Amino acid sequence: MSKDKKMTQLQFLKAWKSSRRKASWTGFHEDMSKASVELGHGELSERALSVRCHAITKSLKEKNYAAPTFPKKPTNLEAIAADLGLAK
Repeated sequence: MSKDKKMTQLQFLKAWKSSRRKASWTGFHEDMSKASVELGHGELSERALSVRCHAITKSLKEKNYAAPTFPKKPTNLEAIAADLGLAK
C-alpha cells in the first residue's frame, strides 16, 4: 500500500474522468474505489468520494474550469433502491 492515504489530484481526476459515464452513484463509487485500491491507496468510502468530488468541483469552478460530472449520491432508502436498480 502506498504511504499516501489518498490519491493525488491527478490520479483522482484521471479516475473520475474514466468513471464519469456511470449512471448510478453505486457504479461510480465502485469504479473510484477500485482505482484507489489499484493505485495502492485502499478503498475509498462513499463519504470521502462525495466530499472530494464536491470540493474539486468547487475549486475548478472558482478557476473557471468545468469539473467532470458525477451521479447524485442517494440519501434515502427509495433513492438507494432506485440507484441499485431494484424493481418496484
